[in-house]
This record gives sequence, structure tokens and C-alpha cells, in this order.
Amino acid sequence: MNHFYKELTQRVRPTDIIPHLFQKDVINQMDKEEIFAKERNHGITHAMRVLIKRVGDRNDHWFLTFIQSLKEAKYTEIAERMEAYVQESK
Repeated sequence: MNHFYKELTQRVRPTDIIPHLFQKDVINQMDKEEIFAKERNHGITHAMRVLIKRVGDRNDHWFLTFIQSLKEAKYTEIAERMEAYVQESK
């Protein structure tokens, strides 16, 4: 994730992927509300940092779920690069 951290915090709107992560039980209602408030009050970058931390803390298979959620939210390009990076790292 560190490899993509800067790009994620600059290009991805947390509010676009939150519904997908919530539906998959990766984040809870409290997380959703905190991330929405963070985006509204402090911007996308800060909100994405919180989202990444919450997702990483909660789910052992969070990375693949995160990639799937990016695809579902139409962030296909970055999701595919992240998948390729995972495959190369194996």
C-alpha cells in the first residue's frame, strides 16, 4: 500500500469507495461518519488517510477488498496497477 499511498490520497475520493467498503463490512457506520466528516472539514487527503488506516486495521484480506472496491467505484486504472504490483511481489 505504501507504494500507492500518495496517489490514493491525491486521486481517490473516499466518499466514492466508502459505500462499497461498508457493504463488504470492511468499515462500520462510525468509520463512515468519521471519514465523511474528515473529508467535509479537512479535505480528501485527510479523509483518505483515515480510511486507509481503518481498512488496514480491520480486515486481514483488506487489500484485495480495497482493490475490488476501487474497481466498483470506477477507479479501475489504479486498482489494476495495484493488482499488478501484488502479482509482481509474489
